[in-house]
Amino acid sequence: MDISRIVVIGVVIGVVIVSSMIGLYYVTSQNDSYTFLKIIDYEIIQTQGYPLLLSVITSENIPEKKDDSVEGYGFGWFSKSDVLTGYTSNVHSGSDKWHNESITIQDKENFCFDNAEIIIGNAKIKQNKLSVIIEMNDIENFDRVISFVILKDKNCHLGFAGKVIDTKMIN
Repeated sequence: MDISRIVVIGVVIGVVIVSSMIGLYYVTSQNDSYTFLKIIDYEIIQTQGYPLLLSVITSENIPEKKDDSVEGYGFGWFSKSDVLTGYTSNVHSGSDKWHNESITIQDKENFCFDNAEIIIGNAKIKQNKLSVIIEMNDIENFDRVISFVILKDKNCHLGFAGKVIDTKMIN
């Protein structure tokens, strides 16, 4: 094998390694910007005839307002079924504060928002804990807590989908 061929192979290998490192850095830096969406713990207190109390504790402080890099982000508590139904607390473009929504997601794979309605409730952030009160609770059998980033997606019914960042299954 001549020296020029060895040099070309070495350059190609070097380019592949550097490209991989840049891609890894990009993915890592993108995920690092949402470390506050890493779920450490959660709570669901559901008593017949009383408001539903939901909370999530995260690895870092939760921002009070949305940054401009995404459409939004939030947390969702969903029930056991083929279709995800539940409640989210989120902040997104067009809304400058955290609020609660009743939500349906039929396409779990693409996490398309099929129905989202603002509901009466309260969302309060204290450092790395989000506490939510839902006044009218009509959902039972919660089986997961999810954190997500909201993205525009023209293939979804409402034009938005969630990119799931973290999931905790409820026993």
